[in-house]
Amino acid sequence: MPFLSKSTAILVALSAALLAPAASADPPVGFRESVRLTPIAQALSGNPQAVVYCARTTAAMSERWQGATSVEAFTVYAENAAYFQPYTCGALERWLRGKPVTRYEVAMAAFMFGHEAVHLNDWSADERAANCGSLATLARTLRVHFAVKSPQAVREMVAAAREFTGRRSSLRFRC
Repeated sequence: MPFLSKSTAILVALSAALLAPAASADPPVGFRESVRLTPIAQALSGNPQAVVYCARTTAAMSERWQGATSVEAFTVYAENAAYFQPYTCGALERWLRGKPVTRYEVAMAAFMFGHEAVHLNDWSADERAANCGSLATLARTLRVHFAVKSPQAVREMVAAAREFTGRRSSLRFRC
């Protein structure tokens, strides 16, 4: 005895097809989609259609962002996409694969990653809210999504991100 009638099964299949996120488009020239980081961005942002694109070179990132040379990351709301410098993606992907990377690199990359996840969540251009949201969730992000097990390591990494944001004039803010 089947669990669902034939007509119910067709309706369920049709509904699933209509509600499923569309397949992501090809990445822009000079970028690649990160299959490791996209699911994490979706979980952090609560946006099941979010996608992470990693620049293949810093020049590709600069070109995509109208020639700006100091852009670390940005979000394009119409694409549900977050774009990152190659070293940001590289640090997080190497860490996830168990390859050598410093805690400081992971802390900075995870902070940037969380910042863009806030943008993907609320589609807000509010940089202060994105910074504060990223810092507020950084410890959990490091533990849950980047498997940092040591509480001391998590504390040190969060402290490094806080110190970094206090030094950079473009990131100074009060939460």
